[in-house]
Amino acid sequence: MFVTASRRRPVRLRAHEVPDVWPAAAIVAALGLLLLAGGGPLRPALATFAIGTAAVVAAMWLRGRVARHRARRRAEAAHAALIAAAASRLRDAVGDHELAVALDVLTGGPLGPPRSVAAIAREVAAMTRSAGVPVVVAVDHDLRAPGLDGALHALVRRAAAVAPPQSTVTVAVTTGRVEVRDEGSAGIDGFDGELARGLARAAGADVHVFEGLAVLELPTRA
Repeated sequence: MFVTASRRRPVRLRAHEVPDVWPAAAIVAALGLLLLAGGGPLRPALATFAIGTAAVVAAMWLRGRVARHRARRRAEAAHAALIAAAASRLRDAVGDHELAVALDVLTGGPLGPPRSVAAIAREVAAMTRSAGVPVVVAVDHDLRAPGLDGALHALVRRAAAVAPPQSTVTVAVTTGRVEVRDEGSAGIDGFDGELARGLARAAGADVHVFEGLAVLELPTRA
């Protein structure tokens, strides 16, 4: 998922960026005719042919290098614009603070102190209710674990996004797992599902997404 800045993707050149092969071939052919005719600005004609061919090859190489450099710069600029647009969408979706914390965890940063899973679920439910989606939290067996805030946020946000109007999202905290149920369609995972899975695995947990149900398997050490 992460790409190092030192690696460059191969760039496919468009037709107008490739050196003009036909004019170059015509020049070489003309030089060959000069060689056969025994004439040319240099004596003997073989020197004219050799120097002219070397000049044509050098010009082709230089033009190709310049074309590849320009194409690479355009590709890098387009890639940078794509990354900036994606980052903007992420900030709009999860907010700067949550995004910064998630990136820190995903890149090996500290998970933070253990927290009550039920308390996290209630916090997320309150935030989601304020956005207009009813969320019900049921606690059967609570426990404390570090690094699960972002995963629970992403799962409840995902459920709220796919839930039809006037429906309710249910969060059940039970032994060894948290179940987030919604009434949305099957097969919808997307960014929040992948984010929850990555954050959960960084904390030693895991996420499974089914039809109308996402399960956060809690770490055994919790």
